[in-house]
Amino acid sequence: MNNIIRRTIILTAVITLLAASFTACSGSKTEAPAQEPVPTATPEPTATPEPTATPAPEASDEEQQTDEAPASDIDPDNPENATDEEYDGPADFVQDQAGKTEFKDYDEVISYLQSGQGWAKVKLIGCDDELLGVAEKIEDDGTASSASFYRMQNGKAVELTYVGGNDPKCPLRYADGLLYSGNATSYESDVVSPTSGGLIVKDLVTESDGKYSGFLRPSNDFGDDQDFKGGKDDFDKLIMERDSKPVLEFTKIP
Repeated sequence: MNNIIRRTIILTAVITLLAASFTACSGSKTEAPAQEPVPTATPEPTATPEPTATPAPEASDEEQQTDEAPASDIDPDNPENATDEEYDGPADFVQDQAGKTEFKDYDEVISYLQSGQGWAKVKLIGCDDELLGVAEKIEDDGTASSASFYRMQNGKAVELTYVGGNDPKCPLRYADGLLYSGNATSYESDVVSPTSGGLIVKDLVTESDGKYSGFLRPSNDFGDDQDFKGGKDDFDKLIMERDSKPVLEFTKIP
């Protein structure tokens, strides 16, 4: 009996020791410390090379010329002096009909007129010889509201300019070396420039919405302008004076 108790006690002690040993082993087991992640180096962004400006090719001498056209020394009242680069086509209906821009004399200009057209000659201030006027449309009374004028220069009949409008009630008029044109709202007189030899405006006054503007020249000198400062009465007086002048009579081609 005592042996059984002794064995029981020993067995219990062994079990206790084994349990303690197992507990000790389990408690002493330690986990390895977690390693911190090694930071991964972020690659620096690759710098984009700045574009290199490609130098423009040097312009040739012709390309280096400015686009701005040089100021013309052509007298606007003397268009026959225009160069071929500016315009070399017909200046009026006669040249268009003739298919040419040069005529040897007035007779050749007149020879190209057609039925219903006509011609007249005038002698204006600033010119010792006669000018030839040619009109595309001649009214039944032999008048015209507009015409192109030619002058003999350097042995040729040269077209000077176009004068007038399109109102048959306001025909061209001619008196005392002045050529008159215009309409109910404009007054104009023309003479020949002693310097350029072209036809120039001596006086020009217009009316618009009851307002009057323009200039009067006592002579045929470009630098002799005098601004028109009058009103309705002064303008009406100019119109009445013009309309009292004789009309320019044309020879009409049948």
